[in-house]
Amino acid sequence: MVVLILLSTIGSVGAEEVNLNTLVFIVTNDEMVSFSDVQPVLIHGKPYVPMSFFTEVLGENIIWNELSQNLFIMKNNKILIVKVDKHAISTESEDFPFDFFMRDGKVMASYKFVGQYLGYDFSFIPEGTIARIKNKNALLSDEEIYSKYKEMIEEKKQRLIEEEERKKVEAANAKKTIYLTFDDGPNQYTLKILDTLKEYHAKATFFMLEGNMKKNREIVKRIIEEGHAVGLHGVTHVKEKVYASTHSILNEMNIANNTLEKLTDQRTLLVRVPYGSKPYMKKEQLEALESWGYRMWDWNVDSGDSRKSNMPPDTIVDSTKAQINQIQKSQKTPVVLFHDLKTTSQALPTLLEYLNDNDYDIKPITPDLQPMNWWEN
Repeated sequence: MVVLILLSTIGSVGAEEVNLNTLVFIVTNDEMVSFSDVQPVLIHGKPYVPMSFFTEVLGENIIWNELSQNLFIMKNNKILIVKVDKHAISTESEDFPFDFFMRDGKVMASYKFVGQYLGYDFSFIPEGTIARIKNKNALLSDEEIYSKYKEMIEEKKQRLIEEEERKKVEAANAKKTIYLTFDDGPNQYTLKILDTLKEYHAKATFFMLEGNMKKNREIVKRIIEEGHAVGLHGVTHVKEKVYASTHSILNEMNIANNTLEKLTDQRTLLVRVPYGSKPYMKKEQLEALESWGYRMWDWNVDSGDSRKSNMPPDTIVDSTKAQINQIQKSQKTPVVLFHDLKTTSQALPTLLEYLNDNDYDIKPITPDLQPMNWWEN
């Protein structure tokens, strides 16, 4: 069996963001293979593929255990165990780094790293940025492979360029975008917030605490049913616990995500860490989140609704409007921090009136967006 991964790039690809300008093709036995869900990606010049590639295409014996969050790769009566801290342990007691991350709920791993362990060989075709994985059944030379797919690669490039131009034109003609986000819910005040958002045909994003989701399952379901985005805010909201270790934040988000799935049959990649990502969060904690595919959001407009109890609604509105105008002048998209509070629910109608009068499109955050956070922006 011959397996090829063809990578044709326009622009650059970052470790945190899979660039939409990256084309990735899989070919096995000289025929194209399509992926129905998560696509292969190129990160820092290295191709990563869903682990399902090795099981469904190559027929290898690989198991992902979601409960233990370990990956088991079996070959010739040997077992390689990959742990959440990105270290692998073999049956020969070897311990070495294993690079992988989560994307859309799938395990993405270096095809070369896994392929080498499974006994495949590799070559590289720079003319088409083609990384080739093969065994003794390889039929075509690298030159023949490039000739076979060169025209298709160029056609894909051209279609992608045209699509990017179309998106730019649409963005130029679009209304101003703003994201309203609500932390710490859901609770009884979330109901009034949802009523107001529905009245003004606005969509928001709710970063929810695990315990409050359990207490208010029907509200969580209503948030989803009415087209709002759901995100995770962790479990404890206690900084000494949230930021206790490298994986403490990741563990809280995974617990919250598992609860969300039990309540609604849905998972999310959107997260906001308690108190924002600075000053408490460490780089390795951010990397742990991102390695699992989570998209971390902070804010650039603070409504101030939680700075003291019973903050006057007029004060919330005035402060929020002033900050939105300032952010808009810098040509950035406003991301507004609110909380599920009584005073916030009282301030919201006036603010939504203002946003509608000033031609804002109030949208929910989606996982495909580049996150606005204090580490990247």
